[in-house]
Amino acid sequence: MNMSQRIDDLIFISEHLIALLHKENAALVNKDNDTIATLIEEKDALCRAYEQRALVLTKYSDQLNDGEIEKERVELVRDLSARIDELIEQNSTLLRAAIEANSLVMSLVAQAVRETQRNAGTYGANGNVSKKTLKSPTEIAVSFDQSL
Repeated sequence: MNMSQRIDDLIFISEHLIALLHKENAALVNKDNDTIATLIEEKDALCRAYEQRALVLTKYSDQLNDGEIEKERVELVRDLSARIDELIEQNSTLLRAAIEANSLVMSLVAQAVRETQRNAGTYGANGNVSKKTLKSPTEIAVSFDQSL
């Protein structure tokens, strides 16, 4: 494969990766877990392909500068790469926020479950368990979304 074809491949992959990252970031903002789930495999494949092509171009970077490839295409690749870096940073921030939010919700659910568990309670002077200390675990509803 010549350098021109490699550049074309990288441009093609970059444009598709940018579109996918826009979709995923919007889905993360909107908490659209179904869309996020459908994009995972494609994102993985595009990221691997992008990384492989970028490494090859880095290896042959001297050919990019010797005039064999039009400067406009080289600049386009650089611009696309910068845009991908920005979108990946946004994606990382959004994913981290979603993971932390899910973790917080799960810890609150776990705490609520612990607080509603029956315990031995305290015994009154008559030998009966105080009704104030008995809690019913049926007082709360729990739902768990495993998408993230």
